[in-house]
Amino acid sequence: MANRTDGEVPESHADCWEIPCDEVDAAVWAEVKKLMSDKGKLRRLVEESLGTVPQRAESYRRRLAELDDQIEKKRASRKRKIALLLASVSDDQDDDDDAKLVEEMKAELKQQEADLVAERERVAEWLCEVEGQEGRAQHMLAKIEKVDGRLDDFTFEQKQDVLDLLDVRVQITGKGEPRHKGVTDTIAEWHRETGVTIPVEITDEQWREVERIVSPSRQWKDVRGGFDAMLDKIRSGKNWKDYDRSERIGGRGWAALYRRAQHWWGSGEYEGALAALAPHEGVAPPPLYVLPPMEVTGTADPEYTAERAGRGGSDSEWNHAKIGAEVSRR
Repeated sequence: MANRTDGEVPESHADCWEIPCDEVDAAVWAEVKKLMSDKGKLRRLVEESLGTVPQRAESYRRRLAELDDQIEKKRASRKRKIALLLASVSDDQDDDDDAKLVEEMKAELKQQEADLVAERERVAEWLCEVEGQEGRAQHMLAKIEKVDGRLDDFTFEQKQDVLDLLDVRVQITGKGEPRHKGVTDTIAEWHRETGVTIPVEITDEQWREVERIVSPSRQWKDVRGGFDAMLDKIRSGKNWKDYDRSERIGGRGWAALYRRAQHWWGSGEYEGALAALAPHEGVAPPPLYVLPPMEVTGTADPEYTAERAGRGGSDSEWNHAKIGAEVSRR
């Protein structure tokens, strides 16, 4: 859940303004699905969204090949240069100047090699990033081709890509209200149903108890901060996006935390970790609240009207499509 308000809302309120993010996502996605019937437009949007990514990827691959060649040559020449230097200096073992000269050259040559290796790591990271963009685009294109009117099987990342393509934005236009029923967050709801409390903090001792249970990913090895952030999110009701670029998760994007948390939840690792932490202090999840009315705007076919969206009205287009109270307060 997230604390989402528009610019007109005062800083303090008599009621709570926490918003169930799962229901916000569902309401917004219901609007977006109506646009998804135009496969041709979506294909063009996906392809255009890549921009220069394919060209950048190819340039990174060429640079990696060049760096690999330079590193190999540098390593071979380093040994040869040091051997030549040793052959040219005095045979006197007490000659400190010669020994210093040899060590300085070794250090200089190693530094040159280290600089090339560091650059290669940076380029490899950039390539991994753009290849990820290409891969997501290809998956999206394949998914679009299979669209048959049922889009709820899109993954979170694929939905996020569609929302980015359409530049979808949500503006809160009213107040949320507390309620006692309804699912807003799967994990928080599990806590409510089972009565399992959420650990207050993870000490070094507690982490040793769960470190073997919660698995890392290939890109994220030390996940202690991520597990702690997940617990904080469930305790506080914050939005996943509130952890974007947080030091707690090593400066990663919020989606990386979300994916890891969903893996722990779906695999049963989260429940296993909480079972190990059961003897320690815990708290209950925050209460549930009704979504406030909101307005969803985005770029799409101008002929996509609010009337077609089932909202009534005459000339209100998708680029000003509104989710009314009848939707947000389900």
